[in-house]
Amino acid sequence: MGNLDIVTTSSDTAFSRSAETVYDFVTTPANWTKTYPGSAHISDLPDVPLKVGDTFTRTMTIEAYKDDPLSDAFFRIVNPANIDAYHAAVERELG
Repeated sequence: MGNLDIVTTSSDTAFSRSAETVYDFVTTPANWTKTYPGSAHISDLPDVPLKVGDTFTRTMTIEAYKDDPLSDAFFRIVNPANIDAYHAAVERELG
């Protein structure tokens, strides 16, 4: 086995709505189809929005072998601009 590299993508956005409003929206899986490419269908939804003590993680970390490079197409997908587009979609949906 070769050594692993880790790819992490992150971005920050200041929303014009309250933290509670944004949190309630982004932690409701039914809203994900409105804002995130690749989430065209979500089923078996939990009770939402999440409540204090529930866990919600929005970080994508990829581990890859150094001797098996990731494709350029992959890096286009994890480009921070896509996170910014997601944040813009959340802002749009919150209107």
